[in-house]
Amino acid sequence: MITEIPYRVEKGKLVEKLADLLLSKKVPLLSNVMDESSEDIRIVLTPKSRSVDPDVLMSILFKNSDLETRVAFNLNVLDRQNVPRVMNLKEILGSYIAHRIEVLKRRTAFRLDQIKHRLEVLNGLLIAYLNLDEVIRIIREEDEPKPIMQKKWQLTDLQVESILNMRLRSLRKLEEMQLKTELSQLEEENKKLKSLLKNEDEQKDFIKGEVQDIGTELEMTLF
Repeated sequence: MITEIPYRVEKGKLVEKLADLLLSKKVPLLSNVMDESSEDIRIVLTPKSRSVDPDVLMSILFKNSDLETRVAFNLNVLDRQNVPRVMNLKEILGSYIAHRIEVLKRRTAFRLDQIKHRLEVLNGLLIAYLNLDEVIRIIREEDEPKPIMQKKWQLTDLQVESILNMRLRSLRKLEEMQLKTELSQLEEENKKLKSLLKNEDEQKDFIKGEVQDIGTELEMTLF
């Protein structure tokens, strides 16, 4: 049974070719060809008898059909130091994986910075919510509310600026549950991303999942 076919080979034409080989008796070891494919590839090949060696049968089909194809490509590449060299397929795949892991690390580090910034802001807004009346009074009555708020609640520059940049109407609409929910979600994401950044096995599994998703998208596009 065939469950995979070469890249860019059309299943319909391949099945027609196998049927032609059967009818012209160019593959005497083959008794029948059936296409039972649905979403997945499933081509059933029936040998003449149980004594037929599957490897021998397949070698004949590989030779006379597109069950096996060759793709030419140039192995002259630039390595990670931008030095031109010839790599074998294993080296190219290894270099590709190393590049994807490096991209993953940078992307994760960037997201962690975003989360850190947002968590600092949320913690400041939560303090403002818990002391809302006093915050509004300071903003309305004090000429320099920033240093007063920093000293009173040990707020950072970013936290105070985030509070002061909000309109009083928006401050009054702050909801504790909404702030705590976002805070909890970001803390959980922060924990997972830090674990990903430290764990090589998690990084490889993540890249594997991405590559599988790319393969699925390509398959949907081509077929």
